[in-house]
Amino acid sequence: MVFADRSEAGRQLGTHLAGYRTSDTVVVGLARGGVAVAAPVADALGAPLDALVVRKIAHPNQPELAIGAIAEGGAAVRAEDLPARFGVDADAFAAAKHRAQTELDDRVTRVRLAHPPVAVAGRTVVLVDDGIATGATAQAAVAAMRRRAAARVVLAVPVAARD
Repeated sequence: MVFADRSEAGRQLGTHLAGYRTSDTVVVGLARGGVAVAAPVADALGAPLDALVVRKIAHPNQPELAIGAIAEGGAAVRAEDLPARFGVDADAFAAAKHRAQTELDDRVTRVRLAHPPVAVAGRTVVLVDDGIATGATAQAAVAAMRRRAAARVVLAVPVAARD
């Protein structure tokens, strides 16, 4: 399926998520691209919208390849086989994670100055991103919502690889 833009993707996704239109639902978009998809989903569900800052841990020599991810609040995941498969030892992974953490901290400061987090404890969180490649940032985001005691986490994306 092809979408004209992220807003259209969010509108279409929102129609598929109509069953989550309840008073305890919160829509959380992964900053940055996921927020543009999440906004029309929140409108469709009549739910509050929040952003979650996540950052992939990039392969040292292939910056587009995620070998893990971190999210605000301390959630972190390491891709199970990618670091070893692509020759990233523990020291190189730690250095890449440190770089990602520095960028994440800067973004969290900027986002949270203007928008404090919406309370999700005991609520259903519809977690929205613009797509999934390796799944690392999605896993970190789900872990972050669980750390914040969400009762249920629903991952919703308009585009993902079949596997």
